[in-house]
Amino acid sequence: MNFFFKLVENEGFRKFMEEAQSYFKIPSRVTIARYCIQVFNDEKEKLKCLLFAKNNWFHLQLIHGHQSKM
Repeated sequence: MNFFFKLVENEGFRKFMEEAQSYFKIPSRVTIARYCIQVFNDEKEKLKCLLFAKNNWFHLQLIHGHQSKM
């Protein structure tokens, strides 16, 4: 997996990008890896919140459904 991050440091890749988009600054592999990890952690937290909210909603439905049948 580290190979993909090292690609941005390859001289051929850098020359190609300079020709394709000369104004684009290529970030380092460390910067890209940190960004990927941050995006992963952010999305994981969003998913946790969503699952927690759905779980609470489900339990409320069970409680209210059970009480209305009494």
